[in-house]
Amino acid sequence: MSSVAPTASDLQAAALVEEIARKVGEARGEILAGAAREAEEIRQRARAKARRQLRRVIDEMRAAEQQRIAQLRAELDTQRSRGASAQSLAALAQAWPLLGEAIRRRWADPATRAQWLDAQLSQARARLHAGPWQISFPAAWGDAERTVLRDKLAQHRIVDASLQADPALASGLLIGAAGARLDSSEPALLADRAAVEAALLAAIRRAAPRSAA
Repeated sequence: MSSVAPTASDLQAAALVEEIARKVGEARGEILAGAAREAEEIRQRARAKARRQLRRVIDEMRAAEQQRIAQLRAELDTQRSRGASAQSLAALAQAWPLLGEAIRRRWADPATRAQWLDAQLSQARARLHAGPWQISFPAAWGDAERTVLRDKLAQHRIVDASLQADPALASGLLIGAAGARLDSSEPALLADRAAVEAALLAAIRRAAPRSAA
């Protein structure tokens, strides 16, 4: 049985089929490569999105933790402040009744009373008019105390002053001139309670380290 030789049409058809198969293969490869690239891009975008979400979650957690730490610090500061305020109020409550006693004790001691007189007369010379002065002193003073006052006036070169015993004065002097006056009596010294308490509290705080040591 003899074989039939392919015709030109058969050869062309075979070549066409081969060309189609080649192109299909190329197209399939391009499709697969494109799909791989797209899949990789999707994976990269997904990983980037996941990293951003993770970073946002971490940032939110850090911010929440920092806010919590700041809140705790504020609460601690408030507690310390309240504790310090309570301690300060307790210290002032204990110390205030002792101030009058301390003033009277310093006035009763001749040495500290002399310093008191020097200080008040110096302030009077700086703040009041030159004269004439009216000086009130405790009526309970004897001759010795009155002599000391006259000596202090001479030391401070105060010559234009009239002296008057005042039964209302228990401590301190009341010096007046031209309508102004300088009062160092106990009620006057304690009149501005806020200022006295501030100075007293500062003194208590300065003394605290030495007492603790």
